[in-house]
Parts: sequence; C-alpha cells; structure tokens
Amino acid sequence: MDIFLHEFMKVFTKRSVLVFLVIAISINGILLYRNENKGYSSIKPSSYKEVYKDLASMSDEQKYEFLKEKVEEFNFYMWMQSIEDSQGGGIPMIGGQGIAERYGDKVPIYTQRFAEGNMILYTENYMLDYFLFNELYKEITQVMNYDEYLKDIEERAKHMIGVSVFSKPGTFSYRNIIKTADDFKRLEGNVLNYDISKGVHMATGFDLSDLITLLTVIIICIQLILIERERGLFALVKPTYKGRLQVILSKIGVLFVSCLFITACIYGTNFLIAGHVYGFGDTSRLIQSLSGFIGSGLEISLGTYFTIFLLTKLAVSFFTGLIVLLFCLTLMHYAAVYLCTISIFGVSYLLYRMIPPSSALNIFKYVNLVYFIDAGGLYSQYLNINLFGYPVNIIPVFLAVCGLGTGLLIYIVARVFCLRKIAAIKPILPGRLIQRFNHLIKRHSAGLLAHEAWKIFIMNKALAVIAIFLFIQLVSFANYQPGRSMDDFFYRDFMTKLSGEMTEEKEAFLDQTQMELDNALTGMLSLGELYQRGEITDIEYHGQSRGFQEVLRPQTAFRAVMERREYISEQELETGEKLWFIYDTGLDRLTASRGYRGDLTLGALACITLIACFSGVFAGEYSSGAIKMIRSCPEGRGKTFMYKTLICLATVIPIFAITYLPDLINTFHYFGTDGLNGPVRSLPHLSGLPFDMTVAGYLVWIHIIRFIGFISAALLVLFVSGMSGSSVNAMLISTGLVLIPCIAGMLGMRLIEGILLNGILSGNMIFQRDASLIGLTGKISIYIKSLVPLALSAVACVLNYRKFCVTGRRG
Repeated sequence: MDIFLHEFMKVFTKRSVLVFLVIAISINGILLYRNENKGYSSIKPSSYKEVYKDLASMSDEQKYEFLKEKVEEFNFYMWMQSIEDSQGGGIPMIGGQGIAERYGDKVPIYTQRFAEGNMILYTENYMLDYFLFNELYKEITQVMNYDEYLKDIEERAKHMIGVSVFSKPGTFSYRNIIKTADDFKRLEGNVLNYDISKGVHMATGFDLSDLITLLTVIIICIQLILIERERGLFALVKPTYKGRLQVILSKIGVLFVSCLFITACIYGTNFLIAGHVYGFGDTSRLIQSLSGFIGSGLEISLGTYFTIFLLTKLAVSFFTGLIVLLFCLTLMHYAAVYLCTISIFGVSYLLYRMIPPSSALNIFKYVNLVYFIDAGGLYSQYLNINLFGYPVNIIPVFLAVCGLGTGLLIYIVARVFCLRKIAAIKPILPGRLIQRFNHLIKRHSAGLLAHEAWKIFIMNKALAVIAIFLFIQLVSFANYQPGRSMDDFFYRDFMTKLSGEMTEEKEAFLDQTQMELDNALTGMLSLGELYQRGEITDIEYHGQSRGFQEVLRPQTAFRAVMERREYISEQELETGEKLWFIYDTGLDRLTASRGYRGDLTLGALACITLIACFSGVFAGEYSSGAIKMIRSCPEGRGKTFMYKTLICLATVIPIFAITYLPDLINTFHYFGTDGLNGPVRSLPHLSGLPFDMTVAGYLVWIHIIRFIGFISAALLVLFVSGMSGSSVNAMLISTGLVLIPCIAGMLGMRLIEGILLNGILSGNMIFQRDASLIGLTGKISIYIKSLVPLALSAVACVLNYRKFCVTGRRG
C-alpha cells in the first residue's frame, strides 16, 4: 500500500499534471456547452427545453396528439407562405378540396393566426418551429409504434428465411436471422415512454471528450513509466526489495485509479452540463425510448445505461492505458512510443471507416478500439459478429475482448517489467552502422553543424521518422483510387469540349445537346405509353428504347454542365467577369469544396511527423544536463541554437513535399490539368474570394500558407521542447496544441475546426472562411490569419533562444 501511495503521489503532486487535468476538464466542459448553445444548429436548446417543459405534464398519448397537431399546423403555415410568395404578397384565398379535407374546420383558425402573426412560436420563426416539431414528432412516432417495429422484425425474418440466399441452414446468414428474431421476441410487450433525448445525446455523444480522456490517460502512462525510464531511475528501483512486482502492480493500480478519476471528471462534467441544458427526463424508462436507440436489443433502463456507459468508458480507458504502458516498457525511444500509440488508433480508425458492415472482415470493423471507445454505438444498435459461422452479439464480444485483454496485458506488463532489463533509450540503428556513421563524421567533418545534424537525425531519430512517413505516403500514392463514376466521365467530356470562356459556338452546342436529350426523353415517354397500351411488344419496346437510353446516358452530367452555364451567366451579369468552363472534379478535392477533412488529415500526418522529429531537440539537452556544458563552450549558445533551429526548419521542406506531392501528382494524373489558367471564381465554391487570381495561383497560395503553417508548427514544437525540459512532456504538450485540434476538425467538430493552426495547415480554410468579406476587408483578414501564427511562433522562438543562451536559467 505504501508503494501504491508513493506512486500515486508522484503523479498527482506534479504541478504540470494537475494543471493539465484542470485545463482538460475545463476545455471539455466549455466546448461542450458552446457546441450545444452556439453551434451550427439553428434551433437553440432553450427552444427544446420549453417544449419539453410543456410536454412534462402530459401522457404519452397527449404528447403524441400535441406534436401531431403542431406538425399539421406548421405544415399549413408552410403551405400558406409558399402561396403568398408565389402571389407576390397578401393573404391567399383558400381553395382546394384536399386542403379542406386535411385541415377541416381548423382552416379559418390557422388562416387568421397566420394573417395576424399570432402563431405560438418556440423558436425565432415558424420555419424553425416546423423543423423542431417534425423532429420531435418523428421521435415519438417511433416510441408509439414500437410494437409494430418488433412485429416487422419478425415478419422480415420469416421473409428472409424464404429467400434462397439466406435459407441454407448452417450458414451465418441463416443463424443470424434466427438469433435476431429470437433476441427481439423477448422484448415484445415492453412499454416505451417518450421523454427527453437531447440531454442524453449531449452527455454521451461528444467526441472531444473521448479524445481528451485518452490523451489524459496516455499522459498518466508516460508519467508512470517513460519519465522515470528517461531519467534512468529503473536501474536504481528494480534491484531494491519490492522493486519489481510490487512496483509495477502499484503503477498499474495508479493507472486504474487515474482512469476512474478521469472518467468521472470528464463525463461527470458532461452529465452535469447536459442535465442543466436539457435534462434527462424519466431515467427509469427503457433505452429504446431514446431517439436512435430503437434498434437496441438490451432490456435496460436509462439509468442503467448511464452506469454501463461510464463503466465502458472506464474499461476502454484502462485497456488503452495498459497498451501504452507496454509500449513505454518495450520500445527503445520516446518517438517510437509516440508513433506506435498514434498508429494503433490510426489503424483502428481506418479499419472502422473503410470496412463495410456486410464485409466478411467486419470483425475487424467492430472488434476495434475506435468502435469500443464509442460506447453509445455498442448499445444503441443490435449487432452480431460472425465467429466461425456463428452469430455472437457484439456486447459479449466486447466484454470478452476487454476483460481477457486487460488481464493478459496486466500479466505481460508485469512480466516485462520484472524479467526484462528496462534500459535507457537505445539507438534504433544497429551498432556497427552507427560506428560507420561516426567514422564518416569524424573523418570528413567535426563541425558544429554536422554534429547538431547528427544529433537531430540519428540520436533523436528524425531520419527514421521521416523514412516511415515517406513509406506511408508512397503506399498511399501507389494505392490511390479516384473512384470515378460513369457520370464523371461524361462530365469530363462535356467540360473538355467547353473548356474556356463562353462563346456563341459553345452556346449552340449546349442548346443542341439539350434539344437532343429532350427529344430522346419525349421519345422514351411516348414509347412507354405505346407499351402500356399494348401497341408494341416487349421485344419491340426494349429494342427501340435502347437507342433512347444511349442518348440519355449523359443527362445527369449534362444537368451539372447546365448548372455551371447558369452560374457563369449570373456571375457575368453581376460582376462583368468572364468565367470559364473548367473540369473541376479533381480541383474540388484540392480546393476543399466539400469540407476540410482531407486538408486536416494531411496536416495531422505532418504534425505527427514534426512532433516526433523535433520534441527532443532542445529538451534532451536540459533533461541530460548537457546544457551546462554547451553554454560553457565558445559556440555553445547563440550559434548552437541557430544551427539547431535552421536544421529543423530545413527539415520542414522535405516533410512538406512528402505530405502534398503524392496528392498533387495523383490528382493531376487522373483528372488532368485543364483549367489551371482559368479564373479561380470559375469554381462556384470560390465565387466570393476577394482576390483576382487563376486556379493555379490559388493552389500556389494555399500551399504557401500551408508551408507557413508547417514552419509555425515546427517553431511551436521547438519552443515547447525548450520550455518543458523533457522530451516526453514536449511531445505530449505539442500533441495537445497542434495535433488534437487537427483530429477534432477531421472528426467534424465544426465549432473548433478553425482554432490554433488548423486554418493555415488547411490553407483553403483561410480563404474560404473569409469569402463573404468584400474587397480590402477580406484581403486584410486573410493576411492577418496567415501571418499572425507565424509572428507568434517567431516570438516563441525568441523566448526559446533567451532561455537556451542565458546562463543560470534552470535547465
């Protein structure tokens, strides 16, 4: 017990750990609240809360009738508004037998309310009320029709067994159908009660909480093992009485208690805030009452679900922490620990995203850390895994994997610690190879620049990290598949013919093509009418329709071309600028027309590389005490600092090239380079840019901004490396400042998508977020957002320089 308390105090009396915990819990709570109250949803939580308050005193039948009535009322208002808009204002005359039958004697009441503007609104306008009540009505309809849902599952099972594909006994499909029907049959007769769902989803569905929890657990693991290993303390501890098994079991116990504390703090904060914003309603109701949980096969209450949810988060956090502990004990370098930890989550995410649910490999999709971390997904939907032809529910699989895996990891971690020599960090390269490098260095150069380059690239393993990153990008480059549809091939043909400015010949070509498509469509409809009347046979119909279908094949692509024609005409009328027809399928990828996930994914990969390469550049000098000797040398201050920094900044260039060249080469290879000389506003999603430039010029600019982002990130990592005094702490702090925001943006957390360095790491984000700012204002905003991070990084570099060069500062 004394050893456990000692290990616990070593971690939780560190000011850096306590400060990080306070910041992590605060950021989680603040962003959760802001995401719900100031996010991108137009309907505010207060509107939902007012509706829930009015529903609280009603029975489920009354709630259903109330919401149904509201949906009908606002459907009527929507119809009234559309008629009013079409007639150019004024109150329309009510007519039509369908309206009278649908609304009956409520027509005069609704009409008067609409005319006087006396509708009872829970939101800012009747349109938002329409969406609000439609959402709630769909939720309560599922609850009220739960019996029909269960009967439908049973009927579908009977139908599928009769289909030849699924009717073979002994196959997984057959067994899965039978098991699914049996598991849902025991739920028959359960009564669902409708109540608040938004609060539950807010408390349990915030992805950033998972990221913060895992990062905090990883920090605890590193404090328990890697920090002491970096300082060579294990050589002193292990030979002592109780210095092996008792020590490692105490560390594992501290990890478990830490996971319990972190889970309680992070998710407890979520529950407190969600309870204040929305509330949870009746926690004794079945979880199928929640929206999105209708397909759950569990017969548990909402309160029980909360308990299971928290226990699942605790189990997954502890399981993940044991994996990181094992990495810390077995891998030879902090960069290897960092890369392996990132990789295990990266591979899990790719498997989860890329494997289809129906694939024979779906076991790797669901028996997966990323899927387990999302505890809500485990319990919201019924799912069976194919294990040797037998369907096994995912929840017992999770319990078995997590339980047995945790026990096995505890045994392995304890055995490795007790029996294996946990030495100080060793070089990755073989000893003979290092000796040859040393020989070359001594033979050809003993200069300061070569010495610092050797320390960064070989001792700090930057060369190995860059080689791994290059390999990943080359594999991605070789396996790139554009996934183009037939419509895209037709679209490319049209855009290639039309490439450039609009001309009379192109207008005539478009009109002629439109006429041909219209004639083919008319012919197809006429042919169908003849076939319906029995005037032509099946053979004649199919034979003649084949020609029309061939003509109509490019109609979807042509519709997109005509939309582009309309856009070009509108822009010419509004601005006088002559825009181009440009084949933009590939350019849409490069210019982020559908969001910034691709930009931030590449940025995250580069940030991982920068952090792994540079976290130990200055920190290693402080943690080893070498800084005192360096400062005493003639060139051991400003010149050494300058060489370290310049080598790192020069290293940014190949990392930048490795990051973006594969994507550019693949895009231009598969989609061509047509249109690069055209005006950038020819791409509709860039129509608001305040700069006059070509598409090629725009691509150059976003890559310049990205390079500024890389330089800023590198300087920030070097600053953290110098100020933290520990390679491991520098790695963790840099991850929180640079990498976590990128990952949050990749996961679609739009509220924090553009914070810190994300804007300049994307490039597109800087331009497109300010597309609505006109003229000089937009230009100034883009310049500021591009250069301010670099200026702050330069200030950080100066501060780092002052600490490195001034004698007497703590190193």
